[in-house]
Amino acid sequence: MNPVRTPRNDKLKTFPLPAGIRVERDVRVKMPDGVHLSVNVYRPETDERLPVVLSYTRYGKEPIASTYLPEYSEMRRAIGTGLGDMTISEATLWEGPDPAFWVPRGYAVVFADARGAGLSEGEGSSFSPVTSADYARIIEWCADQPWSTGKVGLNGVSALAVTQYHAASRNPRGLAAIIPWEGFSDFFRDVAFHGGIPETGFTDWYLSEAYENVPGSFDPPETVVEGTPTAESMRKYFDPIDPADIKVPLLECATWSDQGLHTRGGFNIFNGASSKEKFLYTHGRGKWTVYNEPEALDYQLAFFDRYLKGLPHAMDGKSRVRLEVRKTIDQYEVRGENSWPPANARFTPFYLGPNEVLSTHVPSEAGSISYPATKDEPAEFEYIFDKDTEISGPAALKVWVSTDAGNDIDLFVGLRKFDASGAEVHFEARENDVFGIVSNGWLRVTQRKLDTAKSRPERPFLVHDGELPVVPGEVYEVDVEILPSSTLFEAGSSLVLNIGGREIWSNRMCQHRRLRNHGTHTVHIGGRTPSHLLLPIVDRS
Repeated sequence: MNPVRTPRNDKLKTFPLPAGIRVERDVRVKMPDGVHLSVNVYRPETDERLPVVLSYTRYGKEPIASTYLPEYSEMRRAIGTGLGDMTISEATLWEGPDPAFWVPRGYAVVFADARGAGLSEGEGSSFSPVTSADYARIIEWCADQPWSTGKVGLNGVSALAVTQYHAASRNPRGLAAIIPWEGFSDFFRDVAFHGGIPETGFTDWYLSEAYENVPGSFDPPETVVEGTPTAESMRKYFDPIDPADIKVPLLECATWSDQGLHTRGGFNIFNGASSKEKFLYTHGRGKWTVYNEPEALDYQLAFFDRYLKGLPHAMDGKSRVRLEVRKTIDQYEVRGENSWPPANARFTPFYLGPNEVLSTHVPSEAGSISYPATKDEPAEFEYIFDKDTEISGPAALKVWVSTDAGNDIDLFVGLRKFDASGAEVHFEARENDVFGIVSNGWLRVTQRKLDTAKSRPERPFLVHDGELPVVPGEVYEVDVEILPSSTLFEAGSSLVLNIGGREIWSNRMCQHRRLRNHGTHTVHIGGRTPSHLLLPIVDRS
């Protein structure tokens, strides 16, 4: 039974757009096929040429205080979540930048309605090839305006981050830098099918609300009850992203606190981008709060000052990787690193052993632990730390499993922290949920096939090109990707590994309700089945 959830830090405040900012509304921009898109332009009441901060949205470019915000805020509160703690002007774009911050600092700000959204003509969807082409054309339009220096930077959160990846991969003229704040790079793996298990909270809502025109290939009876679609089948509606195609300077924000939506993709983009100049801003708190907080805005401003204004020292003092290491939901430490994961992280195996413990040694004798596949009664394995220990990076579980019934195994893996007194330490999670855990992993065992070229021990990569058989009584060696995290475990605290057939953690925006589990699952340990958890242990000496 999930605990009662209440909104956390839901202290949103808005203020009027300050004087001295010129607003041009509903400017029509013609696309090559004759469709007109609608944009708003915010700039100072001067004729000075300025670099441009651009956001492209399907949510509507009009100020959120008068349109999107009241309804959305009320809906969030109704389900026990909130928007966060932030103070923004009434002209702020939903999940986008605030003109009241950027214009006084020497930038023009442009908000564009995507094709088929707001006042833009035509029909489109959020992440299609048409959207990518339109966004690239809007970038070039901004670069060509008489009030523009020809330098354009992209900025925005979530969907407004994902579309930046698509546009940047086309290398449009005028694009100088991007700030994608918590995106996803692979809709299939990051969002809709975690380890091959269909996500039924956010995904069902998003596809029904944002993709009412998407045909029946997404209907639950066809795709996730009778079978799991392949990654290839989604490409018609979700333009695939190759991070290597991103070449412009990049400030990527990635998070521990939006697992099952944004955590995986941000780190993949940062490490995979071809950008010679790239920075990573990590955190474990609410995305809208952090995006608008002073420290994050200072990073964003310094980054655009360097790459849009050409100020060579603007990023001095800013680390290549801003690493936020969690202690509790309210306590964390920040330090700079040069890479992700940290260069001194050592991937260390912790073996599942008898008596529900984790050990750095392989159990000499084989054994097993079983759990009911259809109940909230996972197998648990604990490791108690004898000194302060930091875990920062991706993790993975190699495990041998079997079932006594059914033709599949849906695995739910969770890492949890408990303090020295035995009380669980929760962390902020999806939509300001205060009952999050350290990290999650999922796997549908019929989807266990690995891409050997892309997989590493700490980061298994599934192919998703069809199903492999699962037969009752057979034992299967599988690899479960566990999402990146950064957490300090103090001496005396413990890490608990959960392996079960139901959610380890969930809220209304992250669910998996179309499962295939039956009977009893068995985890095999020791001997010839050395199941182990691979953790990135950071040397803090």
